[in-house]
Amino acid sequence: MSFAERIEKSNELTHRFIKYCKLKNLEYAFSGYENLIQSSAFGNKIKTLNDTTSMNLRYFPDIVLLNKKAWLIELKNSKYIEKAAYDNYMNLDNIGYNVGLIYYIHGEMRFVEISKLRFCQIINSDCPIIDNIWLSPRLMSDDLYFAWKSKHKSASGTSFGIIDTDKKIYTVLR
Repeated sequence: MSFAERIEKSNELTHRFIKYCKLKNLEYAFSGYENLIQSSAFGNKIKTLNDTTSMNLRYFPDIVLLNKKAWLIELKNSKYIEKAAYDNYMNLDNIGYNVGLIYYIHGEMRFVEISKLRFCQIINSDCPIIDNIWLSPRLMSDDLYFAWKSKHKSASGTSFGIIDTDKKIYTVLR
């Protein structure tokens, strides 16, 4: 899937989410990296830093939703999640934030609290695996990594996991 197709799919989920909020009279505001960082030069500098604050800004959830309490919500248009993003969401959850994930798959918007999210266990793969969950292509040698990247054109190369969509841990949003 090309970058343009990923953006289109992301916009589709955002529009579905807005429609859902209007239908349910839920208040929300956009947050997240794309909305917090107004200057591309500034955003590019943040991308080069690996301190806790920079990482939190880069992987901050997309939406603040009000539903009896405030929630930080990440919108995902696939069953894949970057390890760095997941780690940031769990850090927020561990210090007391309400963090949830809404992902769109099989024609449904699904909500799950980040602490209840489960992953497919990975046993065999053409790239290194961390903790039987995280596919980590950047741990490959350069030759293998570039071959992997050409095979998986839409993948960024960062460590990622596959959300277990078979578990009944989510709520379908209707």
